[in-house]
Amino acid sequence: MNTVAKTWPVVLVLASFVVVNYSTAQQANQSAWHREEKSDPLRKLNYSQFTLAGTYLVPPKHASGTPPLLVLRCEASSRKYNGGTLNGKFLTGYLAVDGVLDFRSGRVPVQFRLDDGKLQNIDWASSTDGAGAFFTFADFANLLYGHMLPHKENTSPPVRKLILGVPEYLGSDIEVQFDMPEPNDVADSCGVLVHKK
Repeated sequence: MNTVAKTWPVVLVLASFVVVNYSTAQQANQSAWHREEKSDPLRKLNYSQFTLAGTYLVPPKHASGTPPLLVLRCEASSRKYNGGTLNGKFLTGYLAVDGVLDFRSGRVPVQFRLDDGKLQNIDWASSTDGAGAFFTFADFANLLYGHMLPHKENTSPPVRKLILGVPEYLGSDIEVQFDMPEPNDVADSCGVLVHKK
């Protein structure tokens, strides 16, 4: 048996190892909050923008391949809260989808499930172009920890899976899933995490 024939199985094992590790790294990268520092010169505001990409379970009618996104803007701030400290301030947050949402009176009906729990219903404010829906601080705290108030650190586990449904204009519901990564950085930067004294 020649040397090439002997090394071929080793090459195949190494190649499959590289492919599996690359795929795992891509998946881990997709389910992470991506942070970018931004500024608004008009308002003299510096803030952090966090983005989390999800996947479509039921995509929009004319999807272009852009994934659904949760986007947050938060600024550094320190203040006391309920016997502890908050290190950030939530400015705005929204869900962006690759379609036009059906909204009436500026509101989008949203259905969601946290970690396979019960189905919940809420209305979020629509973006002006209908491609997104804005949520409040209380909504964001609920999406991260399953309750609408700031979260005391080291008390209960965070949400790990979020499934959302929003109605598409002249279509059926768009359904998306977000695999929720460890929230400490985003929760702290957006004033959701209460640090005990």
